[in-house]
Amino acid sequence: MSKTILKVENLTKYYPLRGGLLNRKKRVIKAVDDVSFEIREGTTFGIAGESGSGKTTLCLCLARLLGTTSGRLLLEGEEYTHARSAALKRVRTRVQMVFQNPLSSLDPHMKVSSIVLEPLRAQRTPELDEDRVAGELLEKVGLSPSLAKQYPHELSGGQSQRVAIARALSVGPRLVILDEPTSALDASIQAQILNLFNSIQREFGITYLLVSHDLSVIGHMCDRIAVMYAGKIVETGTFEEVFFEPQHPYTAALLGSAHLLGGGELEEKFILRGEMPSPRKPPSGCTLHPRCPFATEVCKTEYPPLIEVGEGHLVACHNRQDVRRVLGTTS
Repeated sequence: MSKTILKVENLTKYYPLRGGLLNRKKRVIKAVDDVSFEIREGTTFGIAGESGSGKTTLCLCLARLLGTTSGRLLLEGEEYTHARSAALKRVRTRVQMVFQNPLSSLDPHMKVSSIVLEPLRAQRTPELDEDRVAGELLEKVGLSPSLAKQYPHELSGGQSQRVAIARALSVGPRLVILDEPTSALDASIQAQILNLFNSIQREFGITYLLVSHDLSVIGHMCDRIAVMYAGKIVETGTFEEVFFEPQHPYTAALLGSAHLLGGGELEEKFILRGEMPSPRKPPSGCTLHPRCPFATEVCKTEYPPLIEVGEGHLVACHNRQDVRRVLGTTS
């Protein structure tokens, strides 16, 4: 079995809400709430969920672009939750991130060569043949080295995202976090970028954490999947378990919205009414219960624990048996 690259233990990220004459803290927004999982070397771990579920905040915490409120982050067994200075610089060589919008993540005042070499320069890599290295990085992502002298506004969306990928690869990372990496691209370009990620993984053995609201993207790339709702993981398991044997109503609703449940009548049974609750004032009990077609009285008062229903398959739902019955699963 491959070793664990990333281990996340009970991670939380809360934002204080203040008010009144003295600007005192009244309550908190729980953007990420008690999240735990681990990612094996050379695999792709997917996180799915609607906008506002906490996916991007989680990514920023894992990349140490945001501080955490509590919990632990371990990279190949070494904790980096509170790494600073030189220790944080070492983390940056092992964890890189590709952002959602390639154009907004590239400095418009920098040439492509400077952009892709930026992480290396930050590490003060000695004796760097910049022209050669920049050209090699661009070739790795399917671009001509001649683009090195251009600026971001001269590139297409697909070229811009490839430049962002080259920048992430420049320091030879062990883990690359992909935050909605294709959502700002045309459909035809999306497929090219996804195939590029798979090719890079096969060639260099890189581990990915992929965040997306698009289940077709998740299904195309991921070995294991976690489904997030209102800052918490509600179901996690292998691709086969989550896609073909879901046991949480929110997971089934996401699959139904993507027409992946296998029938219109079945999909209608998992339609969620209304919007995701405000993080400023979440409902009591299970945060899904105001929208859930399977909610009972206990759902209104008690948040369900995340329990193991199979080896590595965890679900947080009081009524998962009803979900299984409707879906016709027997596991």
